[in-house]
Amino acid sequence: MKVLFVVRRITIAGEPMGIMQLSAIARKRGWESRVAVSPEALKAVADEAPELVAVSCMSGDYSDLKETIAQLRRSHPELPILLGGPHTTFVPDAVDDVEADGVCIGEGEEAFAEVLERLEQGIRNFSGILNIQTKEQRTAIRPLITDLDALPFIDRDLVYQNSDWKHFKLRSFYTSRGCPYSCAYCFNHGYRRVYHGLGPTYRKRSVDNVIAEILEVTAKYPTEYIRFSDDVFIVRHDEWIEEFADKYSKRVGIPFYCLIKSDIITPELVAVLKKAGCASVCMSIETANEELRSQVLSRKGQNNEQMLRSFDLFNEAGINIYTNSMIGLPHSTIQDELDTIELYLKAKPKCGLFTICVPYPGTELFSYCVKNGLVRADLTHEEINRTSGDYSMLDSFSAKEKEVQKNISLLGTVAVTFPWLKNLITKRLIYLPNNKLFFLIYFLVKNYQFSKYIVPIRYSASDYLRLGFAALKNDAVMFITGKGKNK
Repeated sequence: MKVLFVVRRITIAGEPMGIMQLSAIARKRGWESRVAVSPEALKAVADEAPELVAVSCMSGDYSDLKETIAQLRRSHPELPILLGGPHTTFVPDAVDDVEADGVCIGEGEEAFAEVLERLEQGIRNFSGILNIQTKEQRTAIRPLITDLDALPFIDRDLVYQNSDWKHFKLRSFYTSRGCPYSCAYCFNHGYRRVYHGLGPTYRKRSVDNVIAEILEVTAKYPTEYIRFSDDVFIVRHDEWIEEFADKYSKRVGIPFYCLIKSDIITPELVAVLKKAGCASVCMSIETANEELRSQVLSRKGQNNEQMLRSFDLFNEAGINIYTNSMIGLPHSTIQDELDTIELYLKAKPKCGLFTICVPYPGTELFSYCVKNGLVRADLTHEEINRTSGDYSMLDSFSAKEKEVQKNISLLGTVAVTFPWLKNLITKRLIYLPNNKLFFLIYFLVKNYQFSKYIVPIRYSASDYLRLGFAALKNDAVMFITGKGKNK
């Protein structure tokens, strides 16, 4: 039997680890797995004749994947279709809005196994399976998986064999699930609410289990760099990271990149990460405005002085830093964005990016924006997807302010990389009409800095061209198509 996974797109920005985990479960049961991007889903179904189509959906993908499901239903009315991913966890009523047989909310491994079992028995109806919502029945959420070591290693062949990932010598792993923090722009706050009383939302794999997977993968696929994709790699200096540093350095020895929060950084922790083989980190600034960071984003306990000390510790240790912030936060001004550029220059990251703030429904930030009259309460995902990542959707900004914000999101990276251009950029260029040249400059600078300092990997000339084109296509998709016009 076959399952076809469908995603909106596969990019070198990160492997789709959710469907790779589900594919491992399917293959363990004897199923064949394939993956297709949404524009190719109809052809893939015709070619593969799967017994199940499983669609994975982020909120930003919802509009496109909803239409893909509708097309599949029109052409294959009897084909079982299941929709899952982060979006359905926070919008379970999507089951009434899409032409799928059910939607999965929360962790899907155990529910997915039950779906496969029913199909093996010739049963298409998924009602009554915990975590699966159908048009006929809503079910409860099952407890969280507490023993992550019991899960099979993710199925990398699903993606690596038929995408640019087979040429990319970066491999991603997760060591944990969940996040103990409550950042207003993130879904983790809502995730803990969904799973209240059903187990700890933050769970960690054992060091030995993580290293066993790394050794298995690196023996099969060329690997020069490792990325730990956890929402946050560690939350404190504890026995886990000490054990990891000792075993990883001795048994793996491949440089790695991870995400970490600045307020836990100490000289001792930086030394342990350096010993382990950490060569680069992502440590977000979000904004130079401490009040916005604390009150609007709920990133409490992070002041600029402490943040700069953390950056200094990593820089002194020779661990390169990638940082990011959000442009167009509620109540922010253009001066706040310029102050953030100044903070970047003091922090000295090797790569600094700026993105337009998107308050997705289901987050505390969206609720805050509605309460303060910055967005409509009935704002649909279709409307959000038309502006996501492009111009701000907040009603409090003028068209001119949105244009300047967009320019800062592109040229801010250039100003941080080349400080001698800062005055030209912040005093003149950001006030010009947005254009494709700004995007091209941003693309070249960002990818050069990222590939030289954050994930430095050696490639052949042909691989550089192939991966460079893939990165350009990913970055340009919204800009070139004109998605999110400034209105």
